[in-house]
Amino acid sequence: MKTKKLVVAAMMTAVMCILAQIAVPLPFTEVPFSLGVLGVFLCGAVLEPKYAVASLLVYDLLGAVGAPVFAGFKGGIGTIAGPTGGFIIAYPFMALTVALSVKLLKNKKLYTYLIGMTASLIICYGLGTAWFSIYAGKNFLTAATLVAVPFIPFDLAKAVIASVVASQLMPRLEKSNTSSNAV
Repeated sequence: MKTKKLVVAAMMTAVMCILAQIAVPLPFTEVPFSLGVLGVFLCGAVLEPKYAVASLLVYDLLGAVGAPVFAGFKGGIGTIAGPTGGFIIAYPFMALTVALSVKLLKNKKLYTYLIGMTASLIICYGLGTAWFSIYAGKNFLTAATLVAVPFIPFDLAKAVIASVVASQLMPRLEKSNTSSNAV
């Protein structure tokens, strides 16, 4: 069973690498709109907490050593040290939050996923904004208006999409005994 859990975690790392590439640069900020957050949500919904964290730590490490897995096919420690570094660092914590909410609330209903995903956005915006604030030399509020506030509606939409997908997918994965949350 441990091998199966590791395979699913590796698959979620791959999903994250793919979704992060679906990115659109925005003219008013150095932070692109991407589907990376959707990947984080799905990772947290599908995996047990330790595997969700491990999956996204592998993603972060792949990018840190230069693999072009970050939005816009970027990689390297310079990307982490850049304007989006706080968001990248937040990903494992976000996935942990989602996975813990599913585990602690002991059900796999739509609202359970939404609670975890919404809570994880607080971590995302907090770390991402703080990092950008330091990087850009701007106060926290100004940084938030550039890198957090404009993304709220889109990230909430991603949370709804990921919650619907997870609430439909998890019963099927559990029935087939494929999900690491199912074992």
